[in-house]
Amino acid sequence: MALPFKVLIVGGGVAGLTLAIMLELYGFEYELLEKHPDVAPKLGAGVGLTPNGARILDQIGVWDSMCEYASPVNAGLALSPKGQTVIFNPHMGEWLEKLFGYKIHFLSRHDCLRILFDKIKQKSNIHLQKEVTRISLGQLGEKARVETKDGSVYTADLVIGADGVRSSVRSEVWRIADMEKPGYIPERDKTGIVSLYTAVIGIAHDPGLARGGSARVYNHLRSYFFQEGIEGSGEFYWWLCAKNEKPIKGIVPKLSPDTKQALLDKYADDQIGHGLTLGGLYKKSAYSAVIPLQEFVLEKCFYKNILLIGDTFRKLHPVAGQGANSAVEESALVADMLWKLRENVALHDAVRVDQALTEFQKQRFVRTTALREDANLVQRMESLDNPIMRFLALHVIPQLPFVVAFLPQLASSFTPARCMEHLPPPKAGMCPFSEDMQVKPNPRSPLATISWIGLLMLAACFPLSAHRFLPASTSSLLGFSEVFQLYISVMAVSISGLWVVESYKASLLVSPMSRYLLFYLF
Repeated sequence: MALPFKVLIVGGGVAGLTLAIMLELYGFEYELLEKHPDVAPKLGAGVGLTPNGARILDQIGVWDSMCEYASPVNAGLALSPKGQTVIFNPHMGEWLEKLFGYKIHFLSRHDCLRILFDKIKQKSNIHLQKEVTRISLGQLGEKARVETKDGSVYTADLVIGADGVRSSVRSEVWRIADMEKPGYIPERDKTGIVSLYTAVIGIAHDPGLARGGSARVYNHLRSYFFQEGIEGSGEFYWWLCAKNEKPIKGIVPKLSPDTKQALLDKYADDQIGHGLTLGGLYKKSAYSAVIPLQEFVLEKCFYKNILLIGDTFRKLHPVAGQGANSAVEESALVADMLWKLRENVALHDAVRVDQALTEFQKQRFVRTTALREDANLVQRMESLDNPIMRFLALHVIPQLPFVVAFLPQLASSFTPARCMEHLPPPKAGMCPFSEDMQVKPNPRSPLATISWIGLLMLAACFPLSAHRFLPASTSSLLGFSEVFQLYISVMAVSISGLWVVESYKASLLVSPMSRYLLFYLF
């Protein structure tokens, strides 16, 4: 008979509740601790669900319920600082659904959490008002002991920290690791948490925006985003993202109402729609709050039998809408990891568990680091951070076809992605996700990329200076010279072709290596 194995989830947000559903479906014993008295408080603005998260939510049986309370993003719209249309494409939602099987949807955080909680069958496993204060670990392979503020004690074979940015579990991981294995936690994990932007979020009813609408608004050192909630309701979620005067290091305490009011007063006259200002939007808002937008990805997301997921492990800028979706992906990876360990009778094998957690760390660090960098680039573009970004956002990118400039960039944030391996597969679109590919590309290191670019640049420039080193013609070298010239010509054509093809990738469209540079040089 197999030994019992228990998972203790700390945190009842998107990551924690999603993982609880998955563990039930896979037949694992678990408990969940949430420090607040309500698992689905009416706080926060909207949650964006993109295809990479939607396909997993569909597998666990909550997607249809979420769509009832959500609004699909059907069109892509961006406005200039004066409220003029810069970009508009009415087919974005339709194209995404054909490519990936799902549109982007938005719903309130309250409804998202409520639907997840309602799906959980074993409600007795959810314990509210349980704030974790201390964790104790024994030898590798022994159970963890978790104490809460009210004096309760829980034990588990695996503790999952999903308690958000201000995580008590992460603090305990760092404390225990520093005490038992100094240097295990890189110093940059502790010092790399940074806030570059501050957001004011809100919910407004019939503020004067077109129903069913969704838009982004560019402005200098700030940007806006708004999206309708339940389709046709007239209730809009909105975000103002303003750049801080200087980066704020470390975990930022909760910001005061004075900070919110200062930002609202400063930008009250900003045009965020046709005939609508931020001040007018705020007057029609029933709810608003100010939050620091913290960003980080930890290199070490586990120690012994404690694993960090969700915003406890990484925090992404919300402009790309990947925070909740990454949490869903991470929960699915944890559930499949535990299934595989159980299948191999290795749940209590400390070495095999450590190997599985190391693989989780490796996969998610690469994926979430790329998402963080992409989101940061998008925010800098939308907030017109410098003259180059302003020129690109307002004058260059709008001239490019939507399917060239925007669709590939969106698609790159949805893949590589995963789904749950032991549940019926989700809907499929025309574009395969990474696990559907028969041949999977391996990521290339930045050093290799720079080296190859350098070699290609050197080879491409060689014909310009070859005459300095090679004689024009001699009888003894004539044959060699002709062959060499032919070789150089073939190389030039090859390099030009590769350069043009590669530069059409979304990540290179506005880079210094774009196809236009090739023709300026040659």
